[in-house]
Amino acid sequence: MNMKSKNFYILTIFFIIVCTVFFCVWDSGEDIIRTLHHEQPLPVTPKPADDSATQLPIINIDTQGQELFWLSSQGLKYNMANEPVGEVMYSATDPDIDVSCMVTIWQNDADWNIRSQTPNVQQQAKIHIRGNSSKWFDKKSFLVKFMDDKGEKENVSVMGMPAYNEWVLYGPCLDRTLIRNYICYNVSGQILPDTPDVRFCDLYFNGEYKGVYLAIESIDVGEERLNLSKTGNNVGTTSWLIRLDREKKADVKLDDFSYYTYQLGISAFDVLYPGSESLTQEKLNYVTSDLSKIEYVLHSLDATDTLNGYQKYINRDAFVKYFIINEFFANVDAGRYSTYYYKDLRGKVTPVVWDFNNSCDNQIFELVGESGFTLTDAPWFEELLKDKAFVKQIIYEYRMLRNSVLSNENLQTMIDDTVLWLGDNIEHNYQVYSYLFDVSQINEYNYLIPAERNYSDYASSVAQLKNWIYERGEWLDHHIDSLLQYCQDSKNIENIID
Repeated sequence: MNMKSKNFYILTIFFIIVCTVFFCVWDSGEDIIRTLHHEQPLPVTPKPADDSATQLPIINIDTQGQELFWLSSQGLKYNMANEPVGEVMYSATDPDIDVSCMVTIWQNDADWNIRSQTPNVQQQAKIHIRGNSSKWFDKKSFLVKFMDDKGEKENVSVMGMPAYNEWVLYGPCLDRTLIRNYICYNVSGQILPDTPDVRFCDLYFNGEYKGVYLAIESIDVGEERLNLSKTGNNVGTTSWLIRLDREKKADVKLDDFSYYTYQLGISAFDVLYPGSESLTQEKLNYVTSDLSKIEYVLHSLDATDTLNGYQKYINRDAFVKYFIINEFFANVDAGRYSTYYYKDLRGKVTPVVWDFNNSCDNQIFELVGESGFTLTDAPWFEELLKDKAFVKQIIYEYRMLRNSVLSNENLQTMIDDTVLWLGDNIEHNYQVYSYLFDVSQINEYNYLIPAERNYSDYASSVAQLKNWIYERGEWLDHHIDSLLQYCQDSKNIENIID
């Protein structure tokens, strides 16, 4: 080999190595830029004497005299105080009851927000109480849909997040720390780019203070959410967004492969996009067929085939990261309920994280310890874990993330800094909800079961969260390799669908 050829060969190898290192680092999620609300500077001027003064954005919901109601899964109508106010209205569905309102927002950066000041936003909207079991909580959560004067959707920027017409106002009630969802979403957002953004705020309802809330981007299709390729109504193909949740919650339930082969338990897929205004029967048939084809391949003997297996249709990297995130925080609903998948017309199926209410041992009815896996028998993931390449990628990326975003130091610091940043807002919140620390008042709606899982003060609740996360990480560090058992033939030979 002459010198010129040798130099070219060396440069080529060097270029390949540099590219490999670059893409490994890029794919680790460490370079995803995300605004963390608790890193925003506190106001430098003294805090005004006004009771509403806070560094948090303030939202007031004015229903203009109208009362909000919600419907139970049995069809009973309840008011905000969880009192039954009507006869059975529906027998099998649990629809949302929208009420028109005016939303006012004070959102000054690096300055105090005070309700007597001129607001930054005043916008008409529709609102309803959202959630499943959380509808019974004293501190309700809401879905806000901004509207213009003609009743059409209106995009509004909320607290520095990109303008959109639909937002979730989550009220941390069972989570006494107030920060579980905030921490989990922000950690996830540094790993998966489609993760919804979040901001803390103080919520007032018809002028009455309701506590510290979290404003969350809803999962939807749009330029500032999931920017999927669009097709006309006269075209039979389409991008899609679906949600796996309790069957009774589905408005457009899919009769897909996993559903009619009883792989989904009490859940079913619901079509969220295309929406009702553009979901033709032809498009619905396409989504059902497209999803079923993917699920059939996932359950087939050829699932791991490099050319025609599941990787042809599923974004494996995203599913690996989704698995790690939800396993780390022991999000017991993930993969079964509140589970969102989307597929661009020219892309692959990709998951989006959502709803960490029950994470980190905050499931209302049972203790979720730091040991064990939660997703190993969940629909789709039970099949994905049969692929050794999928499992090995989980193990590799988990160990990479434990040295960065999921490190003990990073997580403990984020918790401490968030609590410090919230400051007086925590005490203000618990001036309204102080009774939640009274363990003598335990009931099945606002307290963890059994009773000893509840704490009598805020500091103890935060300490439990920090200790649980630390213990969870330590357990996974020692047992993540045991996931390899799920891709052994001896474990799966009886579970193959012919």
